[in-house]
Amino acid sequence: MDMRSLIDFVAASVAVHAPFSAKRRRAVDAMATQVTLVMLGIRSAYLPDIPLTKDILIALVNDLERRSPHLAILWNDSVQQGFFINADLLRRRIRVNEHPRWLSTASPSTLVPAPTFFDKLVNELILKPGSLELIDLDAIDMIPLAGFLLEYPYAYVVSTTDGPFLSGVNLSVYECTVHLCGKWTPVVKFSVPETCVAEDLSSWLMNKFGPRMNTFGIGEPVVTCTTRVMDRVAL
Repeated sequence: MDMRSLIDFVAASVAVHAPFSAKRRRAVDAMATQVTLVMLGIRSAYLPDIPLTKDILIALVNDLERRSPHLAILWNDSVQQGFFINADLLRRRIRVNEHPRWLSTASPSTLVPAPTFFDKLVNELILKPGSLELIDLDAIDMIPLAGFLLEYPYAYVVSTTDGPFLSGVNLSVYECTVHLCGKWTPVVKFSVPETCVAEDLSSWLMNKFGPRMNTFGIGEPVVTCTTRVMDRVAL
């Protein structure tokens, strides 16, 4: 099955289990493309932009696992939100200690220890081969969790006392995209304070995602980096 056919297969499954209005067709196609990247192991996780219940996510994974046995969900019951994950790719990353470096959101941002839940989480991902349900993570914990799952080289660890996150700070915003089925598709996007990271992370992104894309003959990723200053960072 070629890439376009696989994306259409995923979109058809979404249409069965989570029928949306015609106005949301573009969003559904974008989600199907991202889920396909997870199924193929180009991405290790994806957080849907469209709200989906746990039952819908489970139904989708059950439908799609015949095409990708490593597809699973990681569901956080506290915030009623879940990721599609490639469980095999995540386990391989964990085994080689491929974790982000952790940054505070205080100003100035500094390197900090891993969040308290992290060691327990990676142990559960190693021990449990399929989907995983979390019951004790709050919304603040979802920020570093997403940073790890989405393969950011640096992930923010938020304290409730930090105030507006990185307000007025010069941020290097990286975006990695690939030309897929006639359109540019985002693979990963993240920010880091310029004062924290002196290196250019473009080569890091190319080396990480380029070989995965080459495996399926879908071309080289394109990486851009821009400097932005925001009133408050959307994490």
